[in-house]
Amino acid sequence: MHFYKIFILLYLISLSACQNRREKEIKQFIASWEGKEIILPSSWQNVQDSLWEAAIQKQFKIFTYVDTNGCTECQLKLYDWEILHKKLDSLNKNATILYIVHNKFPQYIESIKKRNNITFPFFIDEENKIGKINHLSSKLLYRTFLLDSMNKIILFGNPIQNEQIWNLYKQTITNK
Repeated sequence: MHFYKIFILLYLISLSACQNRREKEIKQFIASWEGKEIILPSSWQNVQDSLWEAAIQKQFKIFTYVDTNGCTECQLKLYDWEILHKKLDSLNKNATILYIVHNKFPQYIESIKKRNNITFPFFIDEENKIGKINHLSSKLLYRTFLLDSMNKIILFGNPIQNEQIWNLYKQTITNK
């Protein structure tokens, strides 16, 4: 019984240490990225060029960059993003999603996009240009931002994974 109590105590201590380390990492990331401009090309150099140009002119952009190594459909979460797009569209017509996928097989990604009836701006970055230009983190946690009209980071976090983050995004986008 005594061993069991020690084990639980050690487990709780290690859990707390991991949580503190994660919080520190997040705070450091925010401090270094807050207000940073995300560099976006003025054109996309393909058939989506006019869609890209219209999207980057919006007052607010929810920028998310997905590197689809591993389970592509799992990482894309397209259904969740489509729901968010519809909510966003009803809030403010001058806000959009910039959903960028790094994948070397655009035909595969396009087939997933069509199968899921995606209506939000969705772009494929075969060469990881945007990831490299902006030195985006390899961690998915640090690849979704709310950008202003000048592409500066206003807020951090993924609104489809956290309702509180979505609420912050909504407040900012609707100026409430």
